[in-house]
Amino acid sequence: MADIFISYAGEDRPWVEKFAQALSDQGWSVWWDRSIPFGQSYQTVIEQALRDASCVFVIWSAHSVDSSWVWAEAEEARSRNILIPVAIDGSPPPLVFRQIQTADLSQWQIEPPAPLDAKLLRDLEALVGKPASLQSEPAQSEPSPQQISSEPVEPEPAVFDSPQPSVPEKGGDNGQPAPSETTAKQSKKGVSTVHLVGVSALLFVVLAIVFMMNNGQPTAPKIHDFSVQPQVIDVGDVATLSWHTESASKVELQGFGSLALSGNKSIRPEKTTIYTLVISNPEGLSIQREVELFVNVNPVENSNDEVVNGLLSAATQAIKARDFGQAEALIKEAQSMAPDSEAVLRVIDYFSAEGVQELLRLARQAIKARDFSGAKELLVQARENAADEASVQQTLDYYEASKTLYEQRIAAERRLMALKEAEEKAALEAANKTAAADKWRLEQEAKSRQQAYELQQQQLAEIKEKEQQAAERREQEMSELERLKIAEEEKNLSEQELKERREQKEKFLKRVFKLIR
Repeated sequence: MADIFISYAGEDRPWVEKFAQALSDQGWSVWWDRSIPFGQSYQTVIEQALRDASCVFVIWSAHSVDSSWVWAEAEEARSRNILIPVAIDGSPPPLVFRQIQTADLSQWQIEPPAPLDAKLLRDLEALVGKPASLQSEPAQSEPSPQQISSEPVEPEPAVFDSPQPSVPEKGGDNGQPAPSETTAKQSKKGVSTVHLVGVSALLFVVLAIVFMMNNGQPTAPKIHDFSVQPQVIDVGDVATLSWHTESASKVELQGFGSLALSGNKSIRPEKTTIYTLVISNPEGLSIQREVELFVNVNPVENSNDEVVNGLLSAATQAIKARDFGQAEALIKEAQSMAPDSEAVLRVIDYFSAEGVQELLRLARQAIKARDFSGAKELLVQARENAADEASVQQTLDYYEASKTLYEQRIAAERRLMALKEAEEKAALEAANKTAAADKWRLEQEAKSRQQAYELQQQQLAEIKEKEQQAAERREQEMSELERLKIAEEEKNLSEQELKERREQKEKFLKRVFKLIR
């Protein structure tokens, strides 16, 4: 069971290979689809590995965002809360996965591989736990010889008979120095305690430096060479696999079992084959490497007719070039000349097998292009022409899964669109209600202002009328005052005249009385 499962698009395999190696170097076990054993169903193995994984890295790129398989694996990981999305080229994840924080490794250098981001490793350790190799190591303050050695060896601990450290020397049956022997040798050589402390300190510094260089982790196994010679053979020919490893305790060739740590092996495949070499060390760290051996079909092995041989050879080359129309014409011509030839029958079988593979390839392209009706027609043709339905079943499963996921994706997008339209409609209705309320409020404010204006005009008219009435009253009062004043003056004038007349009368009487006397 692997700690980590990596989901990715095939176009990103070079980047993923370096990323998987970097994770393996940290001590975690990593599974990606280069680890599928021969003879097993891709779908079964992938589903089992996905179920067993404690963490799933989904590599989002311009290619994987259109991959139905990556979508399905990402959804499974998200449902189990073990998803760590990684962006490698700046392409945003699909909309439904954007709510999950994505690690940006677009600047991560793969040649040579740069150290992985420390935060990513901490988050991975929090999700998966420490690597098994580190969990099994006892806690210690100093690096042990076993940690800094390039090969697993039995440690030889130093023996101290006093608080001062001493240099380990072999002595006794178990290879450890006896304290009495060490003391005697030190006495004979006249080595001072200060000298011993200096040597021990120097040794400790050297061990600490090596420990830091190795980052305190066991040395990972290495594959110095894994190759096949020749790389292209004809059917029936023999090729040789060669490998050379370092720091490995177990070497296994998938499909063949365990092998020596380094060596050669003769192979005679009947078709183009990928060979996977897996090595591991005692601490549980493992790596793998693959080589591919190309096998050419030799359709003219049993034919003596040079013309037929030439036609079949040209047909074979046309098949390899994916020119199936030309290949079919050449095969028909060769069959008309040698209908019972085994070579012709072998090329026909090769043509059928490659034709089925071409149909499957075109079907996969149609699936990626979301042309499911075209893909269905191609798969029906492939199933009719396939010698073994199992070879078509994987693409059929891919078709069904892609179509289902695509339909779910379209349904989700439609739901999102409907939700968005509903939100926009609700927002529009709310805006319309707000606008209507604002309009009513403005109308009420305008009406209130009009009423206030009319009231003000009415009050002004009343004031003006009152002022006019007051003016009229003042005019009337002034007229009355003038009349009274004139009357008063007339009255005053009448009294003066009466007084003067009285005075005149009195003067007249006085003159009369005077005369009478």
